[in-house]
Amino acid sequence: FRYYPLRALLPQPGIYDLEVDFGVTTSTMPLQAFDPAEVGLPLPGQQMPQLKTATTADPLDVDTLCTRFEGTCPFHERSLDALLGQGTGLALLVATPALCATAYCGPVLELLIEAAARYPTIAMVHIEPYANTAKVANNYADPAIRLANSVTTLGLEFEPSLFLIDQSGTLLERID
Repeated sequence: FRYYPLRALLPQPGIYDLEVDFGVTTSTMPLQAFDPAEVGLPLPGQQMPQLKTATTADPLDVDTLCTRFEGTCPFHERSLDALLGQGTGLALLVATPALCATAYCGPVLELLIEAAARYPTIAMVHIEPYANTAKVANNYADPAIRLANSVTTLGLEFEPSLFLIDQSGTLLERID
């Protein structure tokens, strides 16, 4: 699988047909564009909300801090709100390795762990999107599964999502 980010300024909100020429084949797919005022999550250029995230010292409403298969990742020591505006760049990842249903979300946490060594001046924070994975035995289809408060506050209804934030707390980029 490959991930191709698309950056486009479309003239107005609506549904468009996106045609991609891969050289040997062409693929067409629908694309829906929204008015930025209708988007409920942080957009590039906006300040990130002062969001308290689950940490090893304070798991908040989350019963499993990290569903990484190899044990808890190193990105749960500091809360996002304690890091915002502190003069360091930030990478905030919302992802759940154990409950991943696609080839994209499973490895993203491992990729961020690998990248952390190359970017030691960037603070990394990981949020598990679900609050009660232990209660539902990692069963994504269980109707009792619920989003963590931090994910609801961000306005996310999907994962994975990576937020890249500058030293002042401004969102530079979001990769879904």
